[in-house]
Amino acid sequence: MTYTQTIRSDLFGHPEGTVYFASRHYQTHLSKTIPSDIFYKTLERMVASNDLGKLAKGIYYRPIQSKYGVIPPSEENIIKTFIEQESDGMEVGYGLYNRLGLSTQIAKVRSFFLNERSFESKNVMNLTFHSVPLKFDEPVKDQVALLEVLQDYASIQNLDKNAFHRFLAETIRDYRDEVLDEILRAKRYRPSVLAFYRDVLNEYSVQNEIIKYLSPSSDYHIPDWR
Repeated sequence: MTYTQTIRSDLFGHPEGTVYFASRHYQTHLSKTIPSDIFYKTLERMVASNDLGKLAKGIYYRPIQSKYGVIPPSEENIIKTFIEQESDGMEVGYGLYNRLGLSTQIAKVRSFFLNERSFESKNVMNLTFHSVPLKFDEPVKDQVALLEVLQDYASIQNLDKNAFHRFLAETIRDYRDEVLDEILRAKRYRPSVLAFYRDVLNEYSVQNEIIKYLSPSSDYHIPDWR
């Protein structure tokens, strides 16, 4: 087969509705047999001929053909393409706050952190993915979730305070300084957020070394959260 035939055969070997993260797909399936320039040029030609759809730069999908026309891929299909494994990323923003029971507010755009270095951020339909080079295991996810909640505490609409305190009690018992250090090497949080975090940990008598990230001469604003 020609290069083009090989590429088409590979892409059409997946079901309609499949979303392709082009760089990942190339590295995983075709990099040993197809030159990269030919792969990407073939993708663009397939878009021009409506054999593929394009959601964003580097993100393609195999259209679902119906009697009503082409159906775009579902949100969940797109999310699974970016976050193939649990440790690849996590949802933040109101999607996270809904899951934690902190708010019933629904955001128009869902946001995710992704362990991906090939871009800083990418918008796909009403989904936004931000590069945060971390392995999102459970300890990291728990602390990132808490940092995000503390960061947005004053602006979370319809915040359920009881749910917030339950979340704190469940999360901070497993606090570890080394996990926070790992997170802060990958993503910056304002010192005021870290001061808020320290205040919470101190209130629950959890030992921590967050003070090393704070300036002794600064007076940080901490919301009335108790």
